[in-house]
Amino acid sequence: MFKKTLLILSLFLFASCGEKPKEKEKALSCSELLDQFHNNKYSIQYIVNSCNGFDKEKNIPGYESTVYISVNTIACTGVAIADNTILTAAHCLYIEEEKGKYRKARESEIFVFNEKPLDNKAYTKNTVKKIIYNDIYNPSKNDNIPFADIAILKTTESISKLNLKQARIAKEYFDGEKTLFTGFGQTGEFEDNSKGIIRWAVATLRKPNHNISYNSEELLSFGEAKMIDKSIAPTITDTFIIMKKEHMSFGQTCHGDSGGPQFVKRGNNYSLISITQGTNSRLVGPQYWTNNDKCTADDSNNTYIYPYLSWILSKLDAGEKLLY
Repeated sequence: MFKKTLLILSLFLFASCGEKPKEKEKALSCSELLDQFHNNKYSIQYIVNSCNGFDKEKNIPGYESTVYISVNTIACTGVAIADNTILTAAHCLYIEEEKGKYRKARESEIFVFNEKPLDNKAYTKNTVKKIIYNDIYNPSKNDNIPFADIAILKTTESISKLNLKQARIAKEYFDGEKTLFTGFGQTGEFEDNSKGIIRWAVATLRKPNHNISYNSEELLSFGEAKMIDKSIAPTITDTFIIMKKEHMSFGQTCHGDSGGPQFVKRGNNYSLISITQGTNSRLVGPQYWTNNDKCTADDSNNTYIYPYLSWILSKLDAGEKLLY
């Protein structure tokens, strides 16, 4: 009996040691990610690129309100903030028909999912009854700082159809505060096949902290932007939050993550503070890339939600309320 037990134990140990290193590393990253964010420690950041299923099992904050958005042939991310209301990046909703010439997407071209679909017809989805653009963001002005890169989708049915819950909204953030961001983007600029797997990372929030000069057109547009609360954001750069990764080997936002949410911890809740915009050199300063991959940049700029809160509230349907 003793010899039989010893044999079984030996086989178990052999099987454990034979576990593929990458699989073991992935499991550690997935399990430790949540602890890093919960404890809000100043420690390393984890990017989780292939934990499908794990995120649902562990109930990682933000999963239940993060949506996959299909716009014609474009893939983006969004976040549900009310029963029929999705926030996303405005630039996701413009379709480039010729180089430098864009048109606004039509409602019939947009579908909302709770995960990447294999087929627009085969998955449960929400259609869009209305797109709410803003009067400031202009995709043709590539040289301008891309402020007001925010838009609203009104869905035909409740987000509960997709088993989604509305995100809470955070108003203020703190320089150096930890955030958990999520998106359906690809793992690298040249890795198109990876797009659509839900991705997670913990990063650090900061304000744009270098001198930024504005051109006259930007100043005029910002001055006329009634959708922005100037008491909260007195300058253009106050409408952004910079998200900084903590090690060159960790992931950063990439194509498909646009419009995806960043969450901060408030008491026992995880609340939306910003949505992914991109990496603009005027906002984040010079960046160093690995293998010419812009998705390896240290910093990305995100649209700070709080300055747009009054505008968002004015676009809610009767009976809809935000959570704080």
